[in-house]
Amino acid sequence: MHTQHWGLNDSPFSPNCLDFFHESPTHQESLARLHYLVENGRRLALLLGEMGSGKSLLLRLFANQLRQQSRQVVEINLLGVDEDQFLLTLAERLGARVTAGEPRFAVWRKITDRLAANRYQQLDTVLLLDEAGEAAAGVLQQLLRLIQFGVESACGLSIVLATSGKSVGRLGPRLLDLAELRVELETWSPEETASFLQQSMAKAGSERPLFDEAATARLHQLSHGVPRRISQLAELSLLAGAGQQLSHVDDQTVDSVYRELSVTGG
Repeated sequence: MHTQHWGLNDSPFSPNCLDFFHESPTHQESLARLHYLVENGRRLALLLGEMGSGKSLLLRLFANQLRQQSRQVVEINLLGVDEDQFLLTLAERLGARVTAGEPRFAVWRKITDRLAANRYQQLDTVLLLDEAGEAAAGVLQQLLRLIQFGVESACGLSIVLATSGKSVGRLGPRLLDLAELRVELETWSPEETASFLQQSMAKAGSERPLFDEAATARLHQLSHGVPRRISQLAELSLLAGAGQQLSHVDDQTVDSVYRELSVTGG
């Protein structure tokens, strides 16, 4: 395995692994602003970033932090979810007992009952909804109802909608007007890319840099500073370097991996 060649305990670029999540300055600032939303009882935030910017991992990290603060958190990916599926999933994850085919009004009542119960227990409720720009029209209508209920009942409900900047318009003008906070994940600078590589390899057990300066610069250039692309290129470069028995990854190795990805459509 390539990890043995490089003297690593694990792959330093494991996808969707919070242990290897790199809190860059843009991610740290975004987390701080999302915590502001909840701590100040705000109702709706937009988390924006292009594909691969780390929105989903950031939501998972945020959810873990909120649970450590004894807040109830519901995470739902809205891609391909219709209105009834959304309501059933939300009710179940809030702790309500529901059955498939139950009338929509009954499911809605159970949702609002759970939110009201949380209010009486002085428990904040936070909904983290990924792929919101792909949500069905009926789901967006239910989100508007939830926000309105939260305002009228003062139940401590906060909602974060994560989507790409290209898809944010699909949320519609009413939701966009209600958003009190807009958090945008920026792409990484060359320095942030270098810091990510160094910290990721250190977490995986490396005692020395595995990418030389030229390779690091090339990784950043080819990935345009998008975290997921950086991770993908770096992982494949380690694989290629191990196959060639290299002592470190150079820019030529990064270039060859990138060309192969381009040919295969990766």
